[in-house]
Amino acid sequence: MVHRIGSIIAAAPLLWMGWTLGRLWVDPGSSDDPVSWVRFGVALLLLEFVLLHSGVFVGAGWSAAKTLFKRILVFAGLVVFYGIFVVAFALGTSSRVVLEIYGFVMLGRFVSVIADARSGPEMFIARSVSGTLIYIPMVFASIFLPWPRLGISEELAAAARTGGSSGVWVDEPHRAIAAGAIYFLLMGLVELGVAFKKPGEKG
Repeated sequence: MVHRIGSIIAAAPLLWMGWTLGRLWVDPGSSDDPVSWVRFGVALLLLEFVLLHSGVFVGAGWSAAKTLFKRILVFAGLVVFYGIFVVAFALGTSSRVVLEIYGFVMLGRFVSVIADARSGPEMFIARSVSGTLIYIPMVFASIFLPWPRLGISEELAAAARTGGSSGVWVDEPHRAIAAGAIYFLLMGLVELGVAFKKPGEKG
C-alpha cells in the first residue's frame, strides 16, 4: 500500500507538467506568464536529463545508506548537487518556474524513494531506464519531426528568446514544449503503472 501511494504521489507532478505544457502549447494565454513558461519549455528537456541522471544515484545512495538519517542526508546532498545545475538553467532562461518545477518533481521523487526503500535500488534504476527509453526518442522527435506551432506564435517565441541563445528549440520553442508535454504524460502513466506493480515483481 505504501508503495502504491508513493508511486501515485510521484506520478502527480509528471501528469501535471504534461497537462500544463500541453495547455501552454495549445493556448499560451491560459498561463499567467506565457513568456516565462515558453522559456522554461525550452530548458525543460535539458532539465529532465539532469533529473533522469539523478534518479540512479538517488536510488543507489539511498540503498547504500544504513539508517534513515543517513539516507535523508544522501538525498538532500544529491538534491543540492543537481540543484546547482537547475539554478544555472533558471538563470539562463530567466525563469523562476524551473526552480519551482524542480522542487515539485524532487518532492514526488522523495516520496517514491521512501515508499520503495525496501525494494533496493532496482526500482529507482528501472524508473531512470524507462525515462531514458522515452526521453531519447522524444528529443530526436522534437528536432527532426514537424510539429505545429498551435498557440506558440513567432511573436511569442521571439519575446521568450534570451540574448545570445540559438538553436532549433530557441527558434521554435513549440517543439520542446510539445515533446515535453508528451514525455511527461507518458512518464506519469508509467509511474501509475508502477503504482499497481508490487516491489520486486518482474515484467
